[in-house]
Amino acid sequence: MGLRMSESAKPYFAMICLQFGYAGMNLVTKTVLDRGMSHYVLVAYRNAFATAAIAPFAFLSERKVRSKMTFSIFMHIFVLALLGPVIDQNLYYIGLKLTSPTFSTAVSNIVPAITFILATLFRISESAKPYFAMICLQFGYAGMNLVTKTVLDRGMSHYVLVAYRNAFATAAIAPFAFLWERKVRSKMTFSIFMHIFVLALLGPVIDQNLYYIGLKLTSPTFSTAVSNIVPAITFILATLFR
Repeated sequence: MGLRMSESAKPYFAMICLQFGYAGMNLVTKTVLDRGMSHYVLVAYRNAFATAAIAPFAFLSERKVRSKMTFSIFMHIFVLALLGPVIDQNLYYIGLKLTSPTFSTAVSNIVPAITFILATLFRISESAKPYFAMICLQFGYAGMNLVTKTVLDRGMSHYVLVAYRNAFATAAIAPFAFLWERKVRSKMTFSIFMHIFVLALLGPVIDQNLYYIGLKLTSPTFSTAVSNIVPAITFILATLFR
């Protein structure tokens, strides 16, 4: 009985441990953005690195058991890539650059019911727009959880899903990153390269796979509720690594 209870608790424990990765990503991302990296370029590099890292595992581990790529699953993955890396990550990075890692994680706990009131207040102040964008962004995260759960329940492997999602996102955001930032993009130093590499490793490669495993074995409600501990972890890590 004890072993059975322990096995059933693993997905929940993994989802909780995963929040440390999210906290770390916020700190690494803030460092890269503060050094002049464009959020478009950062999203493009991050997803390109992640695709290159996870694609071999997706192909080798799932080549005999992967589910059929139907049009419905394809559209779900496309929407997931559009909501996640293309829209959500860019808005999130804009807000993170203009606010702080602590605020960007804490804002996810705000109840959407107050969004209308905040929207009215924020029309007065230009400086408040990044905060409002971060709050509205949470609706996108909720939608991503529902879409992801649907795809996973239809038999799609989490490795394959992560690989497809980041490949689609890279293809979508790379042209914008090149065209809009070709004259103002920051120099790619070794330090910035390593920060982006770590960000891709922590995010799409490790965090997304663990998150999708937990989401498949738990529920969208639990996977979003557990993220409430991220602000506390972010504050502790920011204090330790200051």
